[in-house]
Amino acid sequence: MKKLIWLLLLQSSIMWAQPPGGPGGRPLPGQSGGGFPSGGELLSDFVDTDSLSVPYWYKETNWDTLYRADTTLHEFYHVYDIARRREWDYLHIGQPGSPARPVYYRADYVEGNRLGMDVLDLYKRNAHRTPFFETEKPFSDLTFLRGADQDDFIFDAIFAHTFANDLQFTLDFTRMGMLGEYANQRLRNTSFSSGLHYKWWNGLIDTYVSFSNSATLHENSGGITNEDDFQNPAFNLRIGYPIFLDNSRTRYTDAEFEIYNVLKAPFTTRYPMTLYHSFRYNQEYFKFYEIGTNYDPNYFGLFQTDPRSVRHSSRLHSYRNEVGIDLAVTSVPGIEIDRIRGGLVQRQLVWQQEPLTTRLSELHLFAEGYLTLFDRMTTKARYAQGTLDAAGNSQILIEGDIDFGKNLQFKGKYERNSIIAGLMQQSVNVSFQNVFTADLDVQRFNALGGGITIPRTRTSIEATLIRALDIVVFNIDGFPEQIETPTNILQVAGIQKLKFWHIHWNNYFLLQITNETKLGLPTWFYKSSLFLEKEFFRGRTPIRVGADFRVMPDFFSLTYLPLQAQFAYQNESAQRLFPEVDVYAGMKVKVFRAFVRFENLVGLLNNVPLIHHHRFPMHESRLTFGIHWILPN
Repeated sequence: MKKLIWLLLLQSSIMWAQPPGGPGGRPLPGQSGGGFPSGGELLSDFVDTDSLSVPYWYKETNWDTLYRADTTLHEFYHVYDIARRREWDYLHIGQPGSPARPVYYRADYVEGNRLGMDVLDLYKRNAHRTPFFETEKPFSDLTFLRGADQDDFIFDAIFAHTFANDLQFTLDFTRMGMLGEYANQRLRNTSFSSGLHYKWWNGLIDTYVSFSNSATLHENSGGITNEDDFQNPAFNLRIGYPIFLDNSRTRYTDAEFEIYNVLKAPFTTRYPMTLYHSFRYNQEYFKFYEIGTNYDPNYFGLFQTDPRSVRHSSRLHSYRNEVGIDLAVTSVPGIEIDRIRGGLVQRQLVWQQEPLTTRLSELHLFAEGYLTLFDRMTTKARYAQGTLDAAGNSQILIEGDIDFGKNLQFKGKYERNSIIAGLMQQSVNVSFQNVFTADLDVQRFNALGGGITIPRTRTSIEATLIRALDIVVFNIDGFPEQIETPTNILQVAGIQKLKFWHIHWNNYFLLQITNETKLGLPTWFYKSSLFLEKEFFRGRTPIRVGADFRVMPDFFSLTYLPLQAQFAYQNESAQRLFPEVDVYAGMKVKVFRAFVRFENLVGLLNNVPLIHHHRFPMHESRLTFGIHWILPN
C-alpha cells in the first residue's frame, strides 16, 4: 500500500492515478499527468502486468521502476481515439493527433506560460519522457491500428536493447494519420524519440542522452457556413460542403535534445544522496498559411491581410539548465522521509516572429519533499519561486493521503499558483502586419480539494474548488483578454468499478460548475464501460467484449482558430447533447494481441455527426481494428 501511494506521488505520468494512455498501457507522448480528479487506489485495477512485463523508468525518476501493462485487454488500450483513452477525455476537433484540450479545467503551474501553443502536447514526444528499458535481450513492441480509410491509421513501435558494458538504447516511434469531415481536412502526425543510458565508475555516475522530434501537418478546413447544415444527410460527402478556407495548412514541429547526469554519493550512508544536472535544448516552429480566392475575411474577424495570402509563423528557441540534489532518508521513528529534493532551474526563451524578436529569462528555485507518517499518511509538499523576468511565477503545493485500512482512504490537496501570461501571444503578426499587442498581467489560481476512496464498494469521490484571478481567455476575434472578476470552478468527480462474475461495469461521472462562460466547459460528463472478460480455451486466451458509452449536455464549446493554433470563445451556437457508443472485442494469445471496434454506433443509427468543438465534427461511424505484438527476444 505504501509503495503504491509513493508511486502515485512521484510519477508525473500517472500522478493522482491518471491511467497510462498509450498502446499497451504506456504513457502517451507528452502526457503530463492527470491531476485531480483521479481514481485513487483503484489504479491497481488497470495496471495489470503479466509474465511478459518489462521494467522501465524515466531518467528523472531512476530511483523507481515501473512495469509495462503487457496486454491489449487493458481497458484503455482498446480505445482507438487517443484523446478518449483515459478516465477523463479530451475535447478535440475529431482527429487523433489534432488540437485537443481537457474536458475538465486545470490550472497547472508552468515555467513560461505559452498561451495558444500547447494544443498538441497530448501527442508530441518529449526527450525527458523517453522510457529506458531493462532487458537482457532485444525488446520490441509494435502496435498498428487501422480505420476505414487508407489515411486513417496509427503505427507505434518501441525497440530497446542493452549492449555490452550496460549501455542501454531506446527507440520510440509513432505515426498517425486521419481524414476529416471536410474536403480540405487531413492530418499527419509523426513523433520520434531515442535515448542512450550509460553508467560510469561502477555505477556512481549515470548519463542519459535523449533526443525527440515531433511534426504535425494539418490541412485545415475553416468550418461549414451554416450550423443548420449539420442536419443535412449530405454531410457524409466530404466534397458536399462549402468551407471558408480552400487551401490552408498548419505545420508545427518540435525538436528537443537533453543530456542528464546523476552523481551518486561514493560512500555508504544512512541517507543516500545524489546530485544531478540536466541541459535541455528545444526548438519549435509554427506556421500557418492559406492560399486561394475562396477566403472569407469574416472568418478571422479583424485580421486584415495582404492580397497574397494569410500567413502567420513563429519560431521558439529555448534552453533549460537544472541542478539539484536528492536526499533519501531511510527512517526516523514513526516517520519515513522518502525523498527531499531541491534545486535551481535557469531557462532562456527566444521567440522570433517577423519582424519581432522577444526574449524571456527565467530563474526558478524549488524544493519538494515526500513523507510517510506512521505507515498511514503520505504527504507531498512543493515550493517554487521565479526570479528575473519570471518573478511573478510561484507555486505552493501540498498533497496528502491517509489510509484507514480496507474501509476508507482519504486524500487532500491545496495548490496556489501565480503564472505569468508569458512569452507567446502578447504580440501577433499576420502577413507581416501587426494584428494586436497585449499586455497581460499575472494569473493567480487557488485550488483546494479532497476525496475519499471506499475500497469495499470500489468507489472513489473527490471534489475540487478552483478560484482564479486575471485568468486569460481568447475572444471570438482571437484577441487575448483577462477576466478581472474572480472565476470560481467547482468540480466533483466520482468513479465506481463493479464486478459481477466476469462482467465489469465501470462508471465515471464529472460535475463542473463555474460562473464564467468564456471557459467553454461542459457542466457534466458521464462515461460508462460495460464488458465481459473471461479466459477461454482452457484458460489460455483472455477475451474481452464490451461497449463504452459517453454523454455530455449542451454547452458552448470553444471554437478552434487554426491561424493562431488556439481555442477561442464563441456563443453563436451550443453543442447539442451527444451520446457516443462504441462496441469492441479484444483477445490475447501469448505475445500477440488484437481487437476490433465499431466507433460511434449512434451516428450509424441517426446519421447525425458528433461535434466536440464549434464547427469541427467528429469522424462518422466506422470500423477499426488493431494488433499489438511484443517481441521480447
